[in-house]
Amino acid sequence: MGRSKKRQQPERSDGQPEGAPDEASRDSGEGGRGSVLRAVLIFGGVMGLFYGVVEFFDLPSWGPFQAYLNFIAAVTGKTLALFGTEVEVIDNVVQQGQFRVKVVRGCDALEPSAAFIAAVLASPVAFKMKLPGVLIGTLTILFLNLVRVISLFLIGIHARSIFDMMHYDVWQAAFIVLAILFWAIWVQWATKPKLQVSHA
Repeated sequence: MGRSKKRQQPERSDGQPEGAPDEASRDSGEGGRGSVLRAVLIFGGVMGLFYGVVEFFDLPSWGPFQAYLNFIAAVTGKTLALFGTEVEVIDNVVQQGQFRVKVVRGCDALEPSAAFIAAVLASPVAFKMKLPGVLIGTLTILFLNLVRVISLFLIGIHARSIFDMMHYDVWQAAFIVLAILFWAIWVQWATKPKLQVSHA
């Protein structure tokens, strides 16, 4: 019997035999770890910067921050009055009769906003897609914080027994979930293939 010829592997366009691992596939694991590390560093850096600013400016006593808390109280008072609940607003305090709510540090939604911004900036997406996510997501979180303060005041008037539970358990957990949810919605939008319009 004659010798059988060794079967020659077809070459790819890059000169490598078909089926040979390319450079990208060999580096994919390393690149994936690098992307995760980069995301963690960016997220940690943004949150570290946020807490650094909080400490540096002594946020609870910082003038602009106090003005922001007063703004939340004022909007809360006007919204309640719009729906027929008359209240008195003094600086960052909203009260009716013997019940009062003081808008203080922790009622500002800055931490969930900072966490959302950090998550968006840490995501491996083009920056032009991050900007609308940061703006819309942050404004939505701040708006929902107004809803939280208004709802807590109404709960304090009409269902005082569940006020503490709604304040410390329900709403605080809800803001963590909302920040994650908004980030997930933004990721889905930012990574969705965009239709390209061809011109004749």
